[in-house]
Amino acid sequence: MLNAMTAVLKKEIVMSKTTQRVLLTLLFSYLTFCAALIKIYTPLSVIPFTTQTFVLFMAMYFLNPKEAGISQALYIVAGLIGAPVFAVGITGALALVGPTAGYLAGFVISAVVMAYLMSKTGKLSYIKAALIFSLGALIVLTFGTLNLILVYKMPVGAALMAGFLPFAGIEVVKIFTAAGFFGLKNNKQ
Repeated sequence: MLNAMTAVLKKEIVMSKTTQRVLLTLLFSYLTFCAALIKIYTPLSVIPFTTQTFVLFMAMYFLNPKEAGISQALYIVAGLIGAPVFAVGITGALALVGPTAGYLAGFVISAVVMAYLMSKTGKLSYIKAALIFSLGALIVLTFGTLNLILVYKMPVGAALMAGFLPFAGIEVVKIFTAAGFFGLKNNKQ
C-alpha cells in the first residue's frame, strides 16, 4: 500500500501551458484579495494601508501584460458581483464610486503597464525592477487621488494629503522589498 501511494505521489502533475497560465492569473487575483484582508487604518486617511501593491509587484515576475490585467480585473469583478474582497468592505456597484475606486482602476492599469515594461526589459536588475514598481505605485496612487478629487470633490491639496502622501512612504518599502526578488524574472527566462 505504501509503495502504491509513493508511486502516485512521485508522479508529476502534467498541465498544459495554457492551464498553468490561467491558474497563475487566478492565483494572483486571489492573492490580491488576501492582501486586502491585511489592512491597517490610520488617522491619516479613510483608506487603509494594505499589502495589495506588494502582491501586484510580485505578480510582475510571473504574469505577462494580458494576464496581469486580467488578474486585477477578475479581483474587481469578484467585488462587483458581491464577494467581500475589497479592503474597505464595499461590494457591488458602490465600489465603483467608493473612496478606493481610483486605486482599483489603478491596479488594472499599473498591472498592464508594469508587466509590459517587464517584458521589454531584457535582463532585469534591482534598479530596473524598482523603477518599474515605482511607476506602478505612482499610477495606483495617482488614480486613487484623482478619484478623491473628481468623485468626492476634494481640493487637490486635501486629496493629496488623504490619498497619496500617507501611502508614499510604505510604497517605497514595498517597492524596494519586491525589487529584491528580481532574480525570479531572470531565472524564469
